[in-house]
Amino acid sequence: MTGSLPGFIDVVRNLNSPALLEDNVITQAKAAGKRMIFYGDETWVKLFPQHFVEYDGTTSFFVSDYTEVDDNVTRHLDKVLKRGDWDVLILHYLGLDHIGHISGPSSPLIGHKLSEMDSILMKIHTSLLSEERENLSPNLLVLCGDHGMSETGSHGASSMEEVNTPLILISSAFERKPGDIRRPKHVQQTDLAATLAIGLGLPIPENSVGSLLFPSIEGRPVREQLRFLHLNAVQLSKLLQENVPSYKKEPGFEQFKMAERLHGNWIRLYLEENTSEVLFNLGTKVRRQYLDALRTLSLSLSRQVAQYDIYSMLVGTVMVLENPAHPNSRWSELDVVILLGTMGHVLSLGASSFIEEEHQTWYFLVNTLCLALCHEIYRNCFLGDDCEPRRCSHGERGFVNTAPALQDGSIGHDELEPHRASKSPTSLNTLRGWEKWMAMASPWVILTCCRLLRSLNQTGVQWAHRPDLGHWLTSSDHKAELSVLAALSLIMIFALVQRRCSLTSKVAMALGLLGVYCYRAAIGNVLFPWQRDSKDISKETPTT
Repeated sequence: MTGSLPGFIDVVRNLNSPALLEDNVITQAKAAGKRMIFYGDETWVKLFPQHFVEYDGTTSFFVSDYTEVDDNVTRHLDKVLKRGDWDVLILHYLGLDHIGHISGPSSPLIGHKLSEMDSILMKIHTSLLSEERENLSPNLLVLCGDHGMSETGSHGASSMEEVNTPLILISSAFERKPGDIRRPKHVQQTDLAATLAIGLGLPIPENSVGSLLFPSIEGRPVREQLRFLHLNAVQLSKLLQENVPSYKKEPGFEQFKMAERLHGNWIRLYLEENTSEVLFNLGTKVRRQYLDALRTLSLSLSRQVAQYDIYSMLVGTVMVLENPAHPNSRWSELDVVILLGTMGHVLSLGASSFIEEEHQTWYFLVNTLCLALCHEIYRNCFLGDDCEPRRCSHGERGFVNTAPALQDGSIGHDELEPHRASKSPTSLNTLRGWEKWMAMASPWVILTCCRLLRSLNQTGVQWAHRPDLGHWLTSSDHKAELSVLAALSLIMIFALVQRRCSLTSKVAMALGLLGVYCYRAAIGNVLFPWQRDSKDISKETPTT
C-alpha cells in the first residue's frame, strides 16, 4: 500500500505491527472520504486501525487452520456485495497460505482450496457486473498474492517460485478485442500502489518507488494517458531529489525533463485542435518517453533504497563483537574461536542462500565450539599455566592461602599467577569429583545431542525432502516408539521440576503433564498403554 521497499530491519514489525504512519493508499483513500470495508488477516486492522468503516480480522499465526479463517471472510460476502455503501472492499484469504506452510504446494488440499477461491472470485465478479449494469460505472477487481512458495512450502528466499506471484486486474473499462491474447508481463509489487492511487483518483504515496501499470490506462484517451504518466513521473522525480544530491545528473531525471518538454509541445498542438498525424505521432513519442523515464526512475530509486552503509554496519558489528580484555591478559583459543565464528556467521547473513541454510552453519560452529571447549577444559585440568603436567585435585585450592606475603605488605607477581589461574572461569580446581567429571563429559554430551538434533528434522531448502528421524517417529508404523519417547520425556520433566514444588503444585503439574499426553493420544499422535494400534487390529481381523 505504500509502494516502498521494506527496510533492513522491517521484519521485526511483523511480530507486533504498529499503525502505519508512512503515506499509503489506504490513508489517502480515507482522507478523500472513501468508505472502506475489510475482512481477513488482522494485521491490516493493526496497520490501519481507524480507516475501515467495517472490519472483521482473523489471526494469521494459527497455520493449522485453513478452513475457518477463510469461512470467516466468506460469511460476510453475500451481505456486503448486495450493499452499495462502500467504495473499497479488501478481502484477505489465508487458507491457501496455511496449506502451503503445512504440506507444501503439492498437497492434495491445494486443488480443493483453489476451486473454493475460484467460486468466490466468480461470485464477486458476477455481482460487480450486475452492479455495473445498474450504475453504468466500471468497477475494478484486483486479484493478487503477496508471495509464492518453494517446494517445501516456505518463502522469504529468492527462488522464482517464491518471488513470482500472479497479479490480475479485471474491469469492463479495459478494452479487449475478441481473440486478443496478451502475454503476461513481469511487473514489480511496488507498481500496484501507484496504479491503485491513480485508479481511485488519489495522490500517489510520496515514498512509492513504483511506476504506473500502463495496460490499466491503455484504453483511455491520449490526453489522460499523458496526464497520468506525468503525475507518476513528477512524484518519482521529487522522491529522487530528496534522496540523491546529484539528481540532475541521473538518467531518469533527464528523461523526465525531456518528456515534459515534449508533453508541452503536444499540449500546444492539442489546444490548436490539430488532429493531424503529427499530433498522433508526437503523442506516441511522449508516451514512450514517459514510460522510459518511469522505468529508469523506479529502478534508480529502488537501488538507492536497497543500498546500505556497509562500512558503518561493519564498524558497528566489530564494536559490538569486540571483547575488551585486560592489557596483561592473553586470548585463549576458545576466545579466538568464538570471535571468528561469530564474525563469520554475521558475514554469511549477507547472502540469501546462507540465510536459507543458516542451520547448516550452526552445526559446524557448535561442533567446533564444543571441541574447543573440551580442549580448554582438559588443558586446565591436566596442565598448568606453563603447560607442565599437574595433578588435577581439589587439594590445590589451598595453594593460594599459603602464598607468602612480602615484608612491605604487597604480594609478589609470582604469587598472583596461581591466584589468577584458580579464579579463572574455566579452571576445574574448585570443583568436586563428580562435578569435575560432568564438566569433562559435557562437551561430548552436547556433541551427541547436536547430532541427534541434526537428524531429527531436515529443514531449509536443499535437504528438506530427505527422510529424517522426525518423519520416522511420526509415521503410523512407529506410534509405539513415539509414545514411549513422549511418556519418558514428560516423566523426566516432572522429575526435574517437582523437587522444589509443594504437594499441591506437584499434583497439578502431574495432572497437567498427563493431560498433555492424553491430548496427543486423543488426536492420534501417540497411544495409550492399553490401546492397540489400528494396524495391528486390522491384521488380526479375519477376512471373509
